Amino acid sequence: VSPRLNLNPARLARFIREHRIERWFSVPSVLACMARFDVVRQGDFPDLRRLWCCGEVFPMAALRHFMARLPHVEYTNPYGPTETTIASSWHTVRKIPGPMRRRFRSAPPAEAKNSSCSTMRAARFPRARPAS
Repeated sequence: VSPRLNLNPARLARFIREHRIERWFSVPSVLACMARFDVVRQGDFPDLRRLWCCGEVFPMAALRHFMARLPHVEYTNPYGPTETTIASSWHTVRKIPGPMRRRFRSAPPAEAKNSSCSTMRAARFPRARPAS
């Protein structure tokens, strides 16, 4: 995928649809940006079977957003030593994690259409609170 697509969430979503991507390996910041701009429709990417997401923290609000929209996808978090970029272990998330304390706020459609992740300021995602 070209770097230009990674910076534009709407174009990236269209690319995934048009090319009928089955397996997707991504960093969470790209997915969080797509969730922030609300470019993934309910049941979107029907050919997508597995999404690997690693390299940084995946905000829970964005993960919940994707899992609710794409329930047919298997979400896997590989991890390992960054220096060698080898996934030595992994975890597959089987169900949407915990209750959502605050609702994820999507960008207005006009903003999403003309925006890119390179211009997006640090998104604020609700942080999980420790169980009492």
